[in-house]
Amino acid sequence: MKTRIAHVGAFKRFSSNDVRRITVALHWLVTHKIELGKPVHDIINLHYGRDFLRETLEYDIVIIHSVFSHYFPAKSNDAGTSEMHDMPHWIDRLLSTKAKVIFLFSDQPNSLSDGHIGKLTGYQKVESPEEDLAIYERKIQ
Repeated sequence: MKTRIAHVGAFKRFSSNDVRRITVALHWLVTHKIELGKPVHDIINLHYGRDFLRETLEYDIVIIHSVFSHYFPAKSNDAGTSEMHDMPHWIDRLLSTKAKVIFLFSDQPNSLSDGHIGKLTGYQKVESPEEDLAIYERKIQ
């Protein structure tokens, strides 16, 4: 069995921040007894020409690595933001992944957060081990 993991905004050579976020997410998954198979990591980053909001792939786990909020302009040296970077597109895209768990890290300034996303239909926001992390777990149907 494989576990498909989307790393939105991560770097191909994981940064120390990326590694910390992945460690926190995996620790949460293990301690909450979420069944995991062999991980298949998919790095999705505008720096590499991939726009998560335009894609349609489904994942078991989604980790959002402190992506800029549309409320704040991206720095000029960053890849910027998607043309689809607004809350309705983010909500629709997160739901379309059909992920078991979505980790939304907002540990960098001006990051997208659960305050922007709000509720996700079919998911419950669960207790998080960190202040700058929102965890959405798909409700069992």
